[in-house]
Amino acid sequence: MTEAFRIVSTSIQPDLDGVACAIAYAYLLEAQGIKALPSKGNVLDGEALFHLDRLDNQQWATAEQVEGASEFVLVDFSWLKKLPTHIDRMKVVEVIDHHPFNQPDSDYPNSKNQVEHIGAAATQIVERFIAADIDMPFYIAELLYGAIYSNTQSLKGAVTIQRDHDAAHHLEETYGVTLDIVRAQYKARTEQLLANVNDAVTQEFIPASHYGVSQLEMLDASRIWETYKEELKSAVKAVFEPSILSIVDALEGNSIHYVTNGALGRELAGHFPHLKQLEPDVYSADSAVLRKQIFKVM
Repeated sequence: MTEAFRIVSTSIQPDLDGVACAIAYAYLLEAQGIKALPSKGNVLDGEALFHLDRLDNQQWATAEQVEGASEFVLVDFSWLKKLPTHIDRMKVVEVIDHHPFNQPDSDYPNSKNQVEHIGAAATQIVERFIAADIDMPFYIAELLYGAIYSNTQSLKGAVTIQRDHDAAHHLEETYGVTLDIVRAQYKARTEQLLANVNDAVTQEFIPASHYGVSQLEMLDASRIWETYKEELKSAVKAVFEPSILSIVDALEGNSIHYVTNGALGRELAGHFPHLKQLEPDVYSADSAVLRKQIFKVM
């Protein structure tokens, strides 16, 4: 008989935040005496792949262990459309997420949910380690630190709150994590995105009611936009119209937004008055405007 585990799952297509949280929270549950294993979706994110390549012996739940599980924890997502098909939503016992526009209370009726306005789900996991007074290994500290920086645009994005700063500072002071790991993961993500611009725009596209947004996070966003402008425009138009292409500078925390439709551009600017219009269809923001912020108001 297969031993039962509590499975800590990412979405079907996780970023670094989801992968880091799955690994870290499964470790924390194990340290608290609860048999747990992480499970991940199809990882396409360059930062997540960078970190996964550095892990030699990370254990993931097997298909048999997932099938035999009676309890699931969802980390860094709660949208039902991103739930892996092998998970029965009635078996979800906990959700840890920072996307408050979803409906976990009704979608997962047997779950205890922590869904908050916060920059990174990794911050929530760091806080759980602190509350439990349990130490983490250095590789998990690096994963969580990288995830916090990635999701908050290096602690400069509009979604960042003091708790994100405090969690990152705790990892620096307690475990000696440095910005070197962040620079390396950003470099890996940028190289991955630029290797195939069309694929990157398509994979990062999420539809909304009457439009969609593709968000690319990378180093040196302004230079990338000027260099690949026409290719990027064609790529997002080919996915869906009208659409918004948001290019977020992962290190500097600013953003550029290309809008394929004038009416949609005016709607975007109306909701975010600090946007600067660079061209009739291009806007910029000194403090990044993220897809999750756009979806919240449009």
